[in-house]
Amino acid sequence: MARRHFLHRKHKPETARQAAGRPTVARLLALLEQHVIDRFAYMSMTDVQAVALAVSEPDEEDPALNPSHPACIEFSASAYCHESWRLHLAKLKQRPETHWGTCRHGRICAIIPVVCGTRCLAAVKLASPAPLDNRDFARLVELLELLIRDFTVSHGDFLRRVSGGIDAGAAGRTATDCQGALNLQPTHPQVARALEYIAAHLSDPGLTVARVASVLDLYPTYLSEIFARHVGQPMGRFIACRRIALARTLLATTDWQVKRIAIETGHANPNWFCHVFSAHTGLTPGEYRSASRAKDPPVSDTSA
Repeated sequence: MARRHFLHRKHKPETARQAAGRPTVARLLALLEQHVIDRFAYMSMTDVQAVALAVSEPDEEDPALNPSHPACIEFSASAYCHESWRLHLAKLKQRPETHWGTCRHGRICAIIPVVCGTRCLAAVKLASPAPLDNRDFARLVELLELLIRDFTVSHGDFLRRVSGGIDAGAAGRTATDCQGALNLQPTHPQVARALEYIAAHLSDPGLTVARVASVLDLYPTYLSEIFARHVGQPMGRFIACRRIALARTLLATTDWQVKRIAIETGHANPNWFCHVFSAHTGLTPGEYRSASRAKDPPVSDTSA
């Protein structure tokens, strides 16, 4: 079936002028569809689908959307899948290598990066809706890696131009300083209401600017503007700081497992929680707990 789909799909031969066209991410995804995805469908003769994905940086103020792979679409709106995708993005940023495993929904998934130099420009996601032997899945991953490797060699100049057109400054964003964000006495009534709502719903993974604005019956853009003006930082960043502050307290004062602390601080995916905590403090949750119970405070901790 996959072979018939490949053979009946018509692609016009790409001219040199088309290949040298505007180096956008959208163009890159189209080329991946033609030169990697279709070839994989033809060569693998399997129902397991591969999908080309744009890669953006995980951002606290505007969390990256979880792309809907056909095998995962029924779960894609869940907090777990949302944070799992953000964890994938973080891994691709730190070390753009293939990683795969089985999620809590029983889907076996792989993310294979498309790299130029040391930078991940896009990725191909492979996911199976039904149980599949790990060895069989590994062979499919290996085939995709070979096709992507061939693609990066044959389209090297195009990839370099795509890489040069992306704002390199965005790739350097990390969790930012939380100093002064925790003890506030705002004078604006709507900001005060927003802070009260955030404090009461900090454990909710769905806590976002849009959610708070909806509850307060305000436009999200207006609330974002007045919140940043009176608090001194965007609301998404403030929420992240409050969650890390609570996590630090729980790690230092309880024996709760990291998974429970992740849930209590609004992180549906414990792995994503560990990544965010380390980005803010420079320590893993386990390292922070050990250091907080020692005589000296954790010297690597930079968050408030």
